[in-house]
Amino acid sequence: MAYRLIPFDLSGWESVELTGLIQRKGLTLQINYSLEYKQGFDLLWPEPVEAAERRDGLWQSTCLELFVGSISTSPYWELNLCPSGHWNWYRLESYRSELTAAELDIPPLRSQKQNLTDKTVRRQIEFSVKLPQELLDANSLQVGLSVVLQKRDGDISYWAKNHGGIDADFHRRDGWLLFS
Repeated sequence: MAYRLIPFDLSGWESVELTGLIQRKGLTLQINYSLEYKQGFDLLWPEPVEAAERRDGLWQSTCLELFVGSISTSPYWELNLCPSGHWNWYRLESYRSELTAAELDIPPLRSQKQNLTDKTVRRQIEFSVKLPQELLDANSLQVGLSVVLQKRDGDISYWAKNHGGIDADFHRRDGWLLFS
């Protein structure tokens, strides 16, 4: 199912449109983010690298994110993916606690495309992640689709389907979607 993502603060980001699509295919979740903005908008979008690596701190700049957990338990997982291909996959025991690197067999990035016209830039990035056994055994999942976008001048915007509080906080489950 596709979802329109909204910025926590729209100021300066009015010309940007962002959607997230998530599907479950067997043991994996497949995620596709589509981004459209006006030509000349000064978005920081790192170029793909040949050898993507696991890295910390990706969320501090342009980064695509996924949060996923069972509706009936506290632990959840967080995926950070930079358009360069660098990534990280974490397990948290509960809200923002006991963050540990989780096992991931292959880097998540599958493909990305760019389409330019005289007026717009359209970017599409697709990735997937194999669900850990704890989530495969769950009846229902909650997912948080979220994106951090940064302009070259350093301005950062936080995008999600829902923002569940007074601060931009992707870890808050009240902003996540029920997903079966």
